[in-house]
Amino acid sequence: MSLLRGAHRPYSHLDDEDDLVRYTDTQQDSRNSPTASAAPASRLVDHAQRSRRHYWSTSGAAGSQQGRCSPKMCVLVAVTTLVTLTVLVTVAAGVIATTVSPSSSSASTASTGDASGTTSVWSSGGSGRSLEDVVRARTPGCGEIAGVIEDGAFVFKALRYAEAPVGERRWRKPQPSTAQSCVAGRRAEHFGSACLQANPVTKKFEGSEDCLFLNVWTPRIDPTASMDVLVWIHGGFLQLGSGHQPGLSPSGRLAKVTNAVLVSFNYRLGPLGFLALAALGNEVNHGLWDAALALTWVRDNIRSLGGDPEKVTVVGADAGASLALAILAAGPQAGWDRLFRAAWLDGPSSVLNRTYAQVAKHNKAFFQQRSGCSNATCLRALSGHDVIKAHLGKDDPSFRIRDQNDLPIQGIFPEQFLVVDGTLLTKPPLEMIEGNSKCDIPILIGSSSQAVDIWPGPDDLSHWSWNQYKKYVTTSLDSFGSGITQMALQLYNFTNATDPGNTPELVYTTMVTDLRVACPLANMASNLATAFQSPVYRYVSEIRPSKPVNILGHEAPYSLHPWTLAAFFGLQGHFLGEGDGDGTPQEEPDLALRDVVREMALRFVRSAGRSVPVADWMRYPKTVALLRGANATWEVVPTTSYKKTECKFWTSEGLTQYAWIS
Repeated sequence: MSLLRGAHRPYSHLDDEDDLVRYTDTQQDSRNSPTASAAPASRLVDHAQRSRRHYWSTSGAAGSQQGRCSPKMCVLVAVTTLVTLTVLVTVAAGVIATTVSPSSSSASTASTGDASGTTSVWSSGGSGRSLEDVVRARTPGCGEIAGVIEDGAFVFKALRYAEAPVGERRWRKPQPSTAQSCVAGRRAEHFGSACLQANPVTKKFEGSEDCLFLNVWTPRIDPTASMDVLVWIHGGFLQLGSGHQPGLSPSGRLAKVTNAVLVSFNYRLGPLGFLALAALGNEVNHGLWDAALALTWVRDNIRSLGGDPEKVTVVGADAGASLALAILAAGPQAGWDRLFRAAWLDGPSSVLNRTYAQVAKHNKAFFQQRSGCSNATCLRALSGHDVIKAHLGKDDPSFRIRDQNDLPIQGIFPEQFLVVDGTLLTKPPLEMIEGNSKCDIPILIGSSSQAVDIWPGPDDLSHWSWNQYKKYVTTSLDSFGSGITQMALQLYNFTNATDPGNTPELVYTTMVTDLRVACPLANMASNLATAFQSPVYRYVSEIRPSKPVNILGHEAPYSLHPWTLAAFFGLQGHFLGEGDGDGTPQEEPDLALRDVVREMALRFVRSAGRSVPVADWMRYPKTVALLRGANATWEVVPTTSYKKTECKFWTSEGLTQYAWIS
């Protein structure tokens, strides 16, 4: 890379396989008490069970004292009891199925529709769950599914939307699951495995290749409910994460509060999901195919769980947002068009332009040589761990993330996993979108003012002096010419160095964020706004956490990515060490941010992307909305001049082509 890079980037091998950890979900179930309206149903069932026990005990006693009853009498009594039990259990099931909500009498009524949408009592099967917190439903793709009640919503976890991509299915398009394999007779109450990945913080493996699962949270199971559907596509730079990552994923509480159906899913990551290599043929972008298949499952099944397939909004962070754009681009020719009607994209990539041939050549020279394989049969026989090790080589698992959260070196671009394959993506996704009216949907594009503070490149950034800041910027940008360095230091100066809030970390992460994220996204939003009839909105969050948070190995005090989305989920407490384990933040500034972000997002979702909560927040490029404030009084403030000078500089000098690749 460069001597500069080696100076602050740790390089280490992954641990041996016998020391690698498998993914285990540690999220604790949170249960509310049964609803008042569900309680009579449980009492009816309990009464039926007691009646049955009482009948057999008293009849036994009678028999011991008076002898056996006559055959006719025994038959009559037995038939009468069975009829009574049947009626009582049926009534109980009906009461539970039509209860106002899973756990709160204030929620909307859950009316029962046809057989595909009714809920009913499901045996606890020895798991310790009561009858009231275990439910079942029926969907076209999975048949009967059993889930649980959590935080006031019906929850169905680990629904298999595609067959396990292992063995001969590795590096092939995902195969849709069947009704038999979707749940395979198990209750959908535990999350499935995350997709296999090298954790960049612990430097250990997590997850499994058998990972193509999705999760659904719904306030009601009613095919006529026609609720909005929000599909969360997790981020992680196409290298890490999952659809149930603590702190950055939906919850029953959010489904109940928003009165919307929430969905999340996993997709293949890293070289197991995005490996362009001639030895494997021209089929590539497998993780993209996974995401599209998951959205197809939502289209075909979500009505049975209360959602409207015509009212789907995707919500994506970094890589998830980029996948949404790629699906939108390829949709018309791949049969994926109109899988969603609007998109909320936080920190997507604006530059996805590497071709299959370019990336395949690189992978042959490095990945394939390290793998020791010359053909697909050998490659598919490798363990998943060995595949990832061959891809990383001697690089630390964090390198590819932190490298693009740093100032660029001329001619050295971030690695791209998602490629222009010539078949599915015939051009860079944004070019395909801008040239096709079928891709015209409302889009909300967001970022954070110090997005790269999630895990910036320099190890010791938090302890920099102003001299270190100047020296580092000069060493990095001088590869582009001394004039660029001088202008950058002018734009991002430290004349207010006496202000304790104006630190080298703040100025440096602002500079890198402008170059890598904010200005490339401004250009992207401008192009989409020109091409679309539908509205394009742009926001930037300047709001910081109430105290430094560590999401990816760095204590970040500033407005990092994806803090806005953590606020939407209402789970900032997971990163702040608050909330008694449920992720709820405790400080007023964090609660206020949650409320502001939810108001913004839900107005956009419920209006099909046609409206935002502030009257003078106009379509881009007329305004950019700033999420800002102090002392827990956050607000959305539209502005007409956000970063115009800085973005003009970075764009005119050609540095926005070094946008982060998420």
